[in-house]
Amino acid sequence: MIIHREAVHANPLVGPMTSKVIQVFARFRPPLFADEIGQPYCVKFTENSVIIQHDKLKRTMQFDFDGAMPPETTQAEVYQKVGAKLLNDVLAGYNCTLLTYGQTGSGKSYTMEGKNFKDLPDLKEGEELDPQSGVVPRLIEDIYNRLTIEQKANPEFSFSVSASYVEVYRGDLVDCLIPKEASSGGAGWGAGDGSTGAKQSKVEVRFPDAAAKATPRLCGHTVVNVADKAALRKVYQKGCAGRVVEATNANPVSSRGHGIFDINITQVLGLTSTRTSLFRIVDLAGSEQAENTGQDAARQREAKAINTSLAMLGGVVLGLSQNEAFINYRRDILTRVLKSLWEKGIRPFLWSRGSPQ
Repeated sequence: MIIHREAVHANPLVGPMTSKVIQVFARFRPPLFADEIGQPYCVKFTENSVIIQHDKLKRTMQFDFDGAMPPETTQAEVYQKVGAKLLNDVLAGYNCTLLTYGQTGSGKSYTMEGKNFKDLPDLKEGEELDPQSGVVPRLIEDIYNRLTIEQKANPEFSFSVSASYVEVYRGDLVDCLIPKEASSGGAGWGAGDGSTGAKQSKVEVRFPDAAAKATPRLCGHTVVNVADKAALRKVYQKGCAGRVVEATNANPVSSRGHGIFDINITQVLGLTSTRTSLFRIVDLAGSEQAENTGQDAARQREAKAINTSLAMLGGVVLGLSQNEAFINYRRDILTRVLKSLWEKGIRPFLWSRGSPQ
């Protein structure tokens, strides 16, 4: 996971920025497939390191992270180490980005959503989340619980929440909250080539001016005002349902694009203080090798677009981590969309997913 935090305005209520530009956490899933079960682990863990014992090379390699989570780490522990801390920053007035990265089938969706999240009914008053609920359902509950507590404690406090869900698919940005069959697109990318998203509505990324530090803006996408946690949950579920998902040799339900779920929070205290911040959750499609994609031409084109955008994103992350003077965000639409959340000392957070075999 990559975490990114940015102070969006000078606000005396906002706490001091961390000096760390990028934070990376690694989580490893347990063995799931037949060829993994019963095999010995080749990975050992410390609090912040992953140690790989490579038998063929007869060497041991250590990789250091901001946190390392072994297979026995629970969903609740993951949220407390990552999601809850990021929400603290968002409610303090920072923009935050949470990205999940890993090979297809490595458990990204389980970490973010949990088990059967899209199909579960809304929680009734007093009910608790399923223990297998992921970061997103726990975050949705936590946002409204904390804001509601603050509202009850302070009569002058009020808040509003809005959300959107878009997807980077084959070099274009599309609105996942507009049903594919209802949108007016379809003559552009993917038309007639077997692509699932062939008729989905495009979203534009615009720069207000030509300056190198101009902040991009999304235009033409659906932004929904959500009054409660149930409404926010439905926006997320609808957005997930609107993404392009197809079967490949490696994963029967492989995401074919990068999902971007935005939660905008505005907090108002009396007539003098307004705090606006953004929590952006990016579910990156899994990197793939050609043999794992299959022979379908549309899947191959999707895999090429996925791997290209991941390579461009990797270049941006590397440049940020090394404090390079110039970062080229415009080479790919994914990095252009994320540009506004990767500047001004923002704190990114990356979930890297893997198997201990």
